[in-house]
Amino acid sequence: MSGFQMLFFNVLLIEKINPSGGKYKYAYNSMDQIVKEIDPLGRETHYRYNLRGELIEVKDHLGNAVTYKYDPLGRLVEKVDRAGYKTVFEYDPAGNLIAKVDPRSFKYEYQYDPLNRLVKKVDPKGNETRYKYDAVGNIIEVIDPLQRITRYEYDPLDRVTKIINPLGDEKKFSYNWAGKVTEVIDYNGQKTKYQYDKLNRLVQIINPAGYTKSYAYDQLDRIIEMVDFGGEKTSYSYNRVGELIKKIDPLGNETCWEYNALGLPVKKINARGYAYRYEYNLAGELISITDPMDYRTEYQYTPLGDLAKVIDPLGNVTEYEYDARQLLVAKTDAMGYKTRYEYDPNGNLMNMTV
Repeated sequence: MSGFQMLFFNVLLIEKINPSGGKYKYAYNSMDQIVKEIDPLGRETHYRYNLRGELIEVKDHLGNAVTYKYDPLGRLVEKVDRAGYKTVFEYDPAGNLIAKVDPRSFKYEYQYDPLNRLVKKVDPKGNETRYKYDAVGNIIEVIDPLQRITRYEYDPLDRVTKIINPLGDEKKFSYNWAGKVTEVIDYNGQKTKYQYDKLNRLVQIINPAGYTKSYAYDQLDRIIEMVDFGGEKTSYSYNRVGELIKKIDPLGNETCWEYNALGLPVKKINARGYAYRYEYNLAGELISITDPMDYRTEYQYTPLGDLAKVIDPLGNVTEYEYDARQLLVAKTDAMGYKTRYEYDPNGNLMNMTV
């Protein structure tokens, strides 16, 4: 990116122009903390800090804010999202997180040993998960809420060599000198082997049936050839900046790509020779796809950058609506039928109605 810097009333102003001409503007305070960001579409994000320099608010250009509070030791104790839902954090004197209360008021609790290692986790229903460690801090046992025990064994370099599940079945691992996995024997006794070149790049996988999958690389460690377990070869070519520009499948069919200065694909020619064209706005958001028949699909966005509208080549419109947390709350299809989505305070989808 090109750009300039200017100091104005103790505020550092920086403008950067991306290769497509989009301008990003940034303002920093005297502590070199960003206080304002403007994207190429003029969308502003503001940042506020307390006297200790801790981030206390992030506000988008619609006025929606996420706020943060800290204790005297600088630990985050409260976060309030753009919809007003609160998450609270509690710590012990050593700084370990001992409790988290989520937006649903569900409490998660954590306990530690004298070495500050997590030894117990309690979910909101009181279910406990416990952890045991060896002398160097590796987890050797995990006991789930049903008292089922999973055990772990390690080599002298603290690499997992064996996992024993609650039924007593074993999964084993072997490594090379660089710590790469060379062999895995699964719980059913099936063995998979992994081979590497001198640069420790994966070059071959041998599955339990003895079939191989292999990889070849160029001098920049990019995969240029892959032969699958069935012996079928796929080849890959790249441009000078590492973007995939050609893929040749096992039947010799080619798929090719072209990119803009931002590294976004602007053209794709599929294996049948048909071309698709892609167009973007200055912020890098996809605004249209034109298919081989010159039919154009358009995309429009909300002020926060969420997909708001899709217009197909026949002019049919699909619309999307979001809440303050940018969660999809409604979708209206081209026939006018609306699907609504409802979420809990944690953002989990709870209900969908048509």
